[in-house]
Amino acid sequence: MKFEIHLPQVALRPYIEHFWVLEGIMPPEAIEEELIIPDGCLELLFHYGDPFFLKRDDKWVRQERSVFSGQLSSSIALKPGGRAGIISAKFTVAGAHSFVKDPLNEYTDHLINCSEVFGNEGVDLEDMIEEARDTTGRISLIESFLVAKLASDITTSISTARVVDLIVAHSGRASINEIRKSVGVGERNLERHFLSQIGLTPKSFSKLIRLKSFVDTVDANPHLNLTAAALDCGYYDQAHLIRDFQQIVGIKPTEYFQSQHYL
Repeated sequence: MKFEIHLPQVALRPYIEHFWVLEGIMPPEAIEEELIIPDGCLELLFHYGDPFFLKRDDKWVRQERSVFSGQLSSSIALKPGGRAGIISAKFTVAGAHSFVKDPLNEYTDHLINCSEVFGNEGVDLEDMIEEARDTTGRISLIESFLVAKLASDITTSISTARVVDLIVAHSGRASINEIRKSVGVGERNLERHFLSQIGLTPKSFSKLIRLKSFVDTVDANPHLNLTAAALDCGYYDQAHLIRDFQQIVGIKPTEYFQSQHYL
């Protein structure tokens, strides 16, 4: 199994966190299912191998060859489809807003073909990605597409960007009201901009960031006591952690960390 991270060209770094690539033989029967925990970022993904299966209404369905993933408020379940070949552009938290004219909350909890966002140009890009010979060529195609799509008249408001930075800097532990007041933005104004430009409310986004911080902390320290890690990550107590974890991931933390993770 090969997994790679590639940085985008300089012009795209305010908008694209990185590209990631996954290749290898992954038979569907080899992995029962993998829970993907949301991290507050949107993605533009292409399968040039066998598309993965997505669990939808308790049924496994093949993903599209291209996937625009809006913000996710809860985990999704995937399993491989055979010969994996995936390249994905992971947007920065506010990055996708500069390429998509629609309010991003219209795409929240949706994984759709990129043609539904970018029209026929999305179809053409999907075809070119499938025909490209290597990772360098695929990245170049996506970068050229995004540079051409970059809209100079669509910008993230300064207050929204600042609130995002502070939520991430505090790993979701800080009070949204305190952050909002420090930035000097009204509650309704901030929520409206967040929904449009990020795809979630500030509170929902902060909750995802805190949970991701907890998961990353435990992954990096497997022998760490879960309750101690929860308190360090800003949860009031074990019950608070379990409630949030089950709401977002769908299972208890102990169940999640007892299972194997490949993706």
